[in-house]
Amino acid sequence: MDKILVSEINGFDELLDVWEEEFPIGWHFNRDGIISQENWDSNDVKILFVLKETNKAKQNIITAINRALTTKKSGWWKGKVLRRVGRWAYGLQNYNGEVPTLKDAKSNGKSATKNIAYINIRKTAGGARTNKKSLDAHAKEFAPFVRRQIELIKPDIVVLGGTYKQVKSY
Repeated sequence: MDKILVSEINGFDELLDVWEEEFPIGWHFNRDGIISQENWDSNDVKILFVLKETNKAKQNIITAINRALTTKKSGWWKGKVLRRVGRWAYGLQNYNGEVPTLKDAKSNGKSATKNIAYINIRKTAGGARTNKKSLDAHAKEFAPFVRRQIELIKPDIVVLGGTYKQVKSY
């Protein structure tokens, strides 16, 4: 798809639909974005986390995260990444000149996560460790889509979770 056309897409779901159509045959497309539109709209600080990829997940990331935030036994919340995102989100949302305590961040991480947007550069599942060449190739190929996704989200703060090189380069 021509970069000009991607930049002209104004609907979030439309962007993901077009992106999914561009995906290689046989690859699962993991949709991601704003965790809770209602919380996002009412939050003063709009925070976007840009991560690499999901490990093995082949599902709607927003649905999976929302389930993890409401379910006692969730592999997503037991893992390191989402819990850390929640703590970071809490700290950024509640910074007022003083850094909130880690104890408060740990106990409020789930509620803070409801207020964020969460995207992966690579929209398909990877393994336990990210293949850097594959991630870079994916970032380069789909850069117009990632760029437009971030533009449509309109964050105040962007947290790059191991994705600085890809965001800077592409």
